[in-house]
Amino acid sequence: INSIERIEIVEGPLSAIYGNNSLGATINLIFKKNQDEKINISVQSYLESIGQYNFNTHIGYKQKDNLFFISLGRNYFDGWSDTDNFLSFETSHKADSSRFQDWKPKEQFFINSRYLYKAGNLTIKPYLDFFSEEVINKGFPRGSFLHYAFDEHYLTNRFDKGIVIKGPFLNRNIDVLFHHNQYKRIKTKYRKDLTTLAEYLTEEYDTTSINFFTHRITCSNIENKKINYQYGYAINHENINTLRVIEGDQQRTNFSFFYSFDYHLLGADLRAAARYLYSDKNENALTPSVNLKFNLGPVLTRLSYGHGFRIPSLKEMYFNFIDVNHYIQGNPELKSERSNNIQINLSSHFLDHHILTFNTFYNRI
Repeated sequence: INSIERIEIVEGPLSAIYGNNSLGATINLIFKKNQDEKINISVQSYLESIGQYNFNTHIGYKQKDNLFFISLGRNYFDGWSDTDNFLSFETSHKADSSRFQDWKPKEQFFINSRYLYKAGNLTIKPYLDFFSEEVINKGFPRGSFLHYAFDEHYLTNRFDKGIVIKGPFLNRNIDVLFHHNQYKRIKTKYRKDLTTLAEYLTEEYDTTSINFFTHRITCSNIENKKINYQYGYAINHENINTLRVIEGDQQRTNFSFFYSFDYHLLGADLRAAARYLYSDKNENALTPSVNLKFNLGPVLTRLSYGHGFRIPSLKEMYFNFIDVNHYIQGNPELKSERSNNIQINLSSHFLDHHILTFNTFYNRI
């Protein structure tokens, strides 16, 4: 969180701009893009009596047109049950039923790095993020003498890498994105001897691997007082490999083209936008939106309509987990969720420095 400068929340669907999942609102996490000092260092730590120990640091280094950010840290939680004592900092646990905890112990490590080169209107920003988490589910002691137990370990690794390039090209502003997300989750089960503390790997294990690649190019005209436009395309490819989906492997590719057109005339602003999505697994979708801003006497009026959609995830469509305790299956015939949103915003200045506003919206999903 040290790398984030601010968070924006935009109400209403923005599927025409951002595509899938923009049904009711959009949350935009904006990372830091600048710093005044040559070197900026911040450190945070957090301690809680239930066994939470967190530490992270953020370092920023600036050299002329170059800026480098790195954040790294560790979060640790030693587990909790409602039988634990308040303000108890235990350093060891006995081999009895207290080893099983309602809230499981977990340890997290993360490192986020960003390099920013900015010269004039050209910006180049490669980034590299890594996150690792291990959750341990300690089982109840078993056997005639309570001398062994079965413990489960869940190891999750998430690796993000990509590059963003912004700048002028052929009398246009161009924004290029390449991004790859790699997710891997490994579950292993051990038989632990509570006398010798030796562990033996059982045959009960599974691995889930997900790869997601996205590429997007956005072009816009050099700033114009009357007419501004933006257009581009986006390609998303997702692959999931695990025994918990039908056939053990599923993948999907989406291609979308979008545009936005702004027109300013006689104090009124009109914006029309639309996105068309083609999917090899789901039905295609067209998502239009229109926004109008004008003065109605002393009242500034904004009217907008937006269409949003969300295609089901591969897990929702193909998840397949059946054992003695579970019977969970996805549905490949799931349809996309859609929304229609209408907003009216009125605002007026009075008594010099006072503003009266009125907002109403209707959203149907």
